[in-house]
Amino acid sequence: MLQFLLARHGFATPRLNGNLGAGTERAVRRFQRRAGLAPDGIAGPATQAALLRTRLPTRRPAAARPTHRYVVRPGDTLTAIAGRYRSTVRTLAQTNRIDQSDLLLVGTRLRVPVLALPSPSAGARSWLVRSSIDRWSAHYGVDVHLARGLAWMESGYQSNLTSPAGAWGVMQVTPATWDFVETVLVGGSIPRTTDGNVQVGILYLAHLLREFGGSERLSIAAWYQGPASVRRRGFLRETSAFVADVLALKARM
Repeated sequence: MLQFLLARHGFATPRLNGNLGAGTERAVRRFQRRAGLAPDGIAGPATQAALLRTRLPTRRPAAARPTHRYVVRPGDTLTAIAGRYRSTVRTLAQTNRIDQSDLLLVGTRLRVPVLALPSPSAGARSWLVRSSIDRWSAHYGVDVHLARGLAWMESGYQSNLTSPAGAWGVMQVTPATWDFVETVLVGGSIPRTTDGNVQVGILYLAHLLREFGGSERLSIAAWYQGPASVRRRGFLRETSAFVADVLALKARM
C-alpha cells in the first residue's frame, strides 16, 4: 500500500514488490521532503496522513528538473498543454513566470517540467474500479472485501500495470488465466477492458474458492502460487506473506 500511494503522488519506487527496501525508503524520504516533513524514511502517522491526502502543497520546481521545450500552437491552452505532459497549470505558469490568466500567444516558447504526477482523474478512476469490483463480486458471490483486498494487493486499483510475466490490469490476470476463464468457465470472449479484467479476476477467484471448499487462505495461495503447486508443495514462504497481506487488507476494505 505504501508503494502504491507513493506512486500516486509521483514518487514511484524502483519496483512494486511489497518489500520495504532501500528504493522504497529513498522514495519515502523524497516524498517527506516534498510534503514538508522530516525526511527520516519512516512511514509514521504524519507521513501516512500526507500520503492519504489527494494532493500536496504546490511548490516551485527545482531548477535542475529536466524540461521539455514546447512552442505554443494555435488553439493551445495551458490546461491542454499541462494535461498532455501530465503537469499542472500552476506548475507551467510558475516555471515560465507567466500569469495563468494571461493570453497564451502563438509562438511562445515554454519550458514544460518532466513530472511524474498522478492523473487528475485518478480518484475518479479508482472509484470506477471499486464499483466494478463490487458489482462482479455480488454477481459471482465473492466476498467484496476479499476481492477489494486482492485487487489492491495486486495493483492498487491501477488498470495500466503489466508485470514481466504478462499479467496486467487491476487483477493482474495472466494470459493463461484469461484463456482458462473464457474457455472453461464462460465459454465465450470477455472484453479486454478494465471492467473485463475485473470480471475475469473475480470469476477466477470464485472458481478457486469452490475448488478449495471456500477456504480463503487456500484460494488466495492458489491465486498466487497456482492450485497444483499449493496441493503438491503447500505454501511457499512468499505465498504465506501474500496471503497474510491480502487477508489484512480484506479487514480494512
